[in-house]
Amino acid sequence: MKTLDDYQGKKVLVLGLAKSGYVAAELLQKLGADVTLNDRADLKGSAQAEKLQSLGIRVVGGGTSGRSGK
Repeated sequence: MKTLDDYQGKKVLVLGLAKSGYVAAELLQKLGADVTLNDRADLKGSAQAEKLQSLGIRVVGGGTSGRSGK
């Protein structure tokens, strides 16, 4: 069973900036994780993305570089 300090200092990737992704990223950051959130959508101008970034969470949008999408 995980305890609250199990995420301290761990690198965690959250996929998707929907409701659950937003909340998961915020919670994991509060638990001390080093959080990166990735979403395939272009997140420029996203209030949610900006809020997470202000908390120190890395936010990457627009897919991943180097992939053709095929």
